Amino acid sequence: MNENNLRLTNVQQKAIKALAKADARPVKQMLAMILHEGFVWIFNEFSDTNTPYLGWPKEWKEIEKELENEYKKAMDVK
Repeated sequence: MNENNLRLTNVQQKAIKALAKADARPVKQMLAMILHEGFVWIFNEFSDTNTPYLGWPKEWKEIEKELENEYKKAMDVK
C-alpha cells in the first residue's frame, strides 16, 4: 500500500462536509480540526499509555511542527 494515497471513505467525506456546512466552516478547516484533535487524543506525548507502540519516530518533532502550522493556517478564517 502506498502511504501517500490515504483517502477518506465516502462516508467520512460526507460526514465532514455535512458538519462543515452545519457549522459554517470551510471543509478544509473542519478536516484540519478533526485530524488535529484525533492526533492529540490518540497520541499524547505526555502519557506513557498513549504513545505509539514502537515509540515516537525520530522525525516526529519536525512532522508535529508541520502539522501544527497546517492546523493554524486552516484555523485562520477570513
